[in-house]
Formats: sequence, structure tokens, C-alpha cells
Amino acid sequence: MNPIQYLYFRAKFHSDSVAIRRLGSVLTYAQLLVLVRRMACKLRQLGIRPNQVVVTCLIQQQTDWTMALALMHEGVVTCSNHGFAPVPEDLEADFIITEKVVPGSSHGKTLLVDEAWLKDLPAVPEDFGPLSYGSGASLFRLVLTSGTTGQSKVVGLSVGEFLSRCMDNTQPTPPGSKAVCLFGLSTMLGFMAAFNSLLWGVTYYHANYFKEVINLIDAFQIEYLSGSPNQLAGVIEELQWTSKRLTSLVMVCYGGGEVSPSLLDKMRRDLCPNVTCRYGSTEAGGVSMLLVHDPNCQRGMAGYVLPEAEVQIVDASHTALTFNEEGQIRIKTPSLVKGYYNNPRETSRSFKDGWFYPGDRGKFLKNGLLILLGRESELINRGGVKVDPMAIDRCIQDYPGVQDAAAFSFENHLGLVDICVAMVVQNEFDLKALQKHIIAALGIDRDPSVFMRIKEIPRNQMGKPLRKQLQDSFGEGLRQQSRPKGSSAGPNRV
Repeated sequence: MNPIQYLYFRAKFHSDSVAIRRLGSVLTYAQLLVLVRRMACKLRQLGIRPNQVVVTCLIQQQTDWTMALALMHEGVVTCSNHGFAPVPEDLEADFIITEKVVPGSSHGKTLLVDEAWLKDLPAVPEDFGPLSYGSGASLFRLVLTSGTTGQSKVVGLSVGEFLSRCMDNTQPTPPGSKAVCLFGLSTMLGFMAAFNSLLWGVTYYHANYFKEVINLIDAFQIEYLSGSPNQLAGVIEELQWTSKRLTSLVMVCYGGGEVSPSLLDKMRRDLCPNVTCRYGSTEAGGVSMLLVHDPNCQRGMAGYVLPEAEVQIVDASHTALTFNEEGQIRIKTPSLVKGYYNNPRETSRSFKDGWFYPGDRGKFLKNGLLILLGRESELINRGGVKVDPMAIDRCIQDYPGVQDAAAFSFENHLGLVDICVAMVVQNEFDLKALQKHIIAALGIDRDPSVFMRIKEIPRNQMGKPLRKQLQDSFGEGLRQQSRPKGSSAGPNRV
């Protein structure tokens, strides 16, 4: 039982078909199998054994994918890290394969992989074959959550669980289509997109930069494009510097965050009129979908619940609520995991009585549309008023001159919880006009006390703002410089 057998099968069945393609680089299935077996042979010589946990910190997506296949060949439990971020201790890695030394786990030997390492691969004995995972219940892949709090949790999938998710017929990209997924291999969607190329015998298209993405879509008539709102915004921004029109796209799918009305308009105008929103999680898989030109759609839309999923809105006592009542979201799906890997404390918080609590607040409309209303853990208690920072984000992100924004809480000089907005804005910007806009839209109680200009909003792999990182980076400075709400001096500038 080893999913690498799909590669062996493809290399025999249509050896000359293209397995991996990026601009200026092509690997057929036969060539890919040769490369993977040579890499696996070297890994075996270096002492990597079945059932060990190996974490890769590799920026080049093709290198990370071929390394994942080579480790899979050896029956290894694999995990792709979020770039060079610290490796979570929960992983207890036996090996860390990286392009440079990274902070993190005290476990594991570090194996540095560079171009010289990849060129110096051994010849493979004729009898060299893949090693077994044991059974469909054996641990196969560890996936890091997006880590909106700054600390990723780890989700473990068995061989059977992973293959079941890949064969889910509610995926937004139809099997066999030409598709580009912008999500990295450290995400569930990114790794599944790569593996599905083996499963369905199609080409895995990938690019490392937005300009490459555009040229790839144009050159090979890509039909489906998926990514986070921030990634798709990057493609649109890069597209403005070219004369290309991406006429081959028949669908764009986004997930991992909400899009503003202006970004949605740009997606439909510059990429494709057909845009799909997909809501789900690493822990539960896909939960809901929506075509955003649906006449019922509105801000915070997560879509209509997929047939195999069950979603409830519950109150603090876990009692199910009715239509238009706000509460916590809880989820059941056939692919729901039972808990987090090596983390019983977080498991007990998020998994209760067979349900997964993703930490999102929401409500159902009478037509069955699921609406997201922010993160439970991110609600700001400002003098008894519960403020959703996502609502402030939405209000500001479409305001003229604002390129990006994220609200977060901080403790002011009086020891009270207050609100700051970090913004990426144009040089000439009318802050007082923006404040009037916020008060008119959200009320005085939700008007931030401090507005801060920064170069870039920190976001995770799925494009969600890292509010905890903003708090840690700027909280102390804000405490010292802030003035109490209602000060005659008006909003603070930092």
C-alpha cells in the first residue's frame, strides 16, 4: 500500500505524456519516475526509513514535489513546511530537508539540499522498488494548518483518508482539466492538486511567480485557476503590466479568505466571469461552495453546504440555532479527522462529540446560504462591545486609496482594550475622511483609535491576516503612543 504506485502506473501507461510543466521545463512521466527513484535511492542511503516523519522546507515547488514523491517512495510520513517558518514542535521530525538551516524543532537531523545535491544522485539498482506504508490506516501525510494565531497546528491523514479526499467528486476543478493551483504544497489544497495529476494522469502545471502564472495560463490555455484572494489579487496586479488577456480560463476558484467587492469585480473582469467561493478546512475538507454571481450572495458568503457535509450554528451551550441567528459554526464531514497530531489540548478545544469547531462565527439564511461573521478568537471586547475586526477590514479595504488593511486589538496606555488598523495606502491619503466613512458604516463604537501605515500586511499561506503578529510587533509602541477614545486630538497616526 503506497500511493507512489500511481506514478509507476503512469510511467508505464503513457510514459511520454507530460507529468510536470513550468515555463521552460518539462518532465514526462517516465522522466519523473527515473528522477524520483534516484532521489529515493539517495535518501535510503542517508538513513531515511519507512514511517519516519520528514519535514521539507523547500521554496521551489517542483523540488518540493519531487522530494515529496521520493519520500513517499520510501514509505515516509511527509510534511511540507510553510517556507522557512519555524518547524512546529508537534511534528517531532526525524529529518528536516531544507535549502537552509531553519529555526524550530529540536527533533530531527537537518539535511541540506541544493543544486549540487540534486545533481549528485546515484544510479538505481534494478531491484530497487517502493516500500510499503503497511495499510490504508497507516499515517501518510502531515499538513500544517494556516496558523492565523501565529502557531500552526498539525493534521495527520492516513493513506486511505488522503486518497478519499483526492477522489472527492465535489472538487472545484474537474478531473482531467488544465488547472493551476496557486496554493503551496504546505496546504492541503496545494498538495492534493499536485497528487491529483498522478491520480488522473494529467499535467501538473506550476509557477513560482505571478508573471510566470500569467505566461503559463496564456501559453498552455489553462482552464481553471485557484488560489487565495491575495494570490489572485497578485495575478491581477501583474496582469496590468502585460498586454495579455486570459481568455482560456473558464473558472476561477478562491478559498482561505474573503474577497472585497472591488477585488471580486476585478477577478470577474480581468480573469474570468465565473468565480467560485469554496469554504472548508484542513481538518474537515470541503464544506460549502458558491458561484459568486448567484443573486443571493452577499459579504461573508461561504456558500451552500455540500451534500456530504453537515453544518450547524450553535450557541455557547452547543445548542443548534435557527435561521438568521448568529453563533459558532460546527462541522461534520466524512473526511473529518479525529484531532490534531500530538496536540491533545488543541484537540479537546476544537473537536467535541464528533463535531469540529473551526473557530468561525456565522449564520444561515433561510435559503440555506452560510454566512461567515468572523473568527471567534479574534473578536475584540472593547468596553463590552464585541467588535469583529474582519468587519473593519471589509469596510476599509474597498475605500479609495487603501491597498490593504487589517484591524487588530492592543492595550492602550490606560490598560484598556482598543483598536488599531494597519494599512497599506497611497502617499496622499485623507485619514479623517476614512474615519467618517467607518463611523457611518459601523458606528462610533467600532471606530479605530489608531491608524498605522505599514508596507505590507502579514498574511499566512491562505492569505488571512496575521493579527497576532501585528499585535506582537506593534502592541507596545501603540500602548505608549495611544490616546484614550474621544480625545479631542482625533485619531492617532503612527
